[in-house]
Amino acid sequence: MLASSRCLRWTLLGLPLFLIAFVAYETVSTSTPSPTPTATPVPFPEPILADLNDSPRKFFLAFPQEEQQRLVQALGQARLYEVLDGAEPTEVEDTAMEQCISQETFARVLTGSFINLVYSSGRLVNPL
Repeated sequence: MLASSRCLRWTLLGLPLFLIAFVAYETVSTSTPSPTPTATPVPFPEPILADLNDSPRKFFLAFPQEEQQRLVQALGQARLYEVLDGAEPTEVEDTAMEQCISQETFARVLTGSFINLVYSSGRLVNPL
């Protein structure tokens, strides 16, 4: 009887230690940690500061060469200069011009417009 009570006591004392060790072994991750993502800087496109109303040809020349060529092909050189000089484009011409301008160039025009707007309000000094 003495041996069985001693065995029971060791079993009762050892069982919690066994469970703790078993649970600890199961929760330890053996997988390799994934690398921490790092931010990749995105280059900010240079804004087009030329104003379409003040200097339309300078505005047009600020576009990438490829887009300038597409606009000339879409409207023709003479008609493009008429539009740049203030002639109202037709809906068809307007749609054609929109298709010739990339989203990046459009973003550059918007950014330049915002900079010009803030600069003309007298609140900031032109940073460029």
